[in-house]
Amino acid sequence: MRPLGLPVPRDPRGRAFVDAVRDAPARSDRARAGASTRTLERIFRRETGLSLGAWRRRAGIMASLDTLLATGSVTDAAMAAGYGTPSAYITAFRRELDTTPGGFLRSATP
Repeated sequence: MRPLGLPVPRDPRGRAFVDAVRDAPARSDRARAGASTRTLERIFRRETGLSLGAWRRRAGIMASLDTLLATGSVTDAAMAAGYGTPSAYITAFRRELDTTPGGFLRSATP
């Protein structure tokens, strides 16, 4: 399993975007960030090493971990992360963390 973490940009426009994503993880709000998509893409690549899309995917997975741990339900975690189906969530989860949600739960509980 990859280490958990989500780098956050220092640029105020990038931080505004991060705040918008944290307020509503399932939708994008670049207008609130006061920057174009291209500007945000440059900020995120430079300051986090991730593309904007990769950062958003990781943010969605990270935001879903509390739900996954609290409920043990992949379906609930998938919906919390904004995925339409549990299978799409499992695929994204595996891509981000090199394990499935079930594998994560097994490793997180003694």
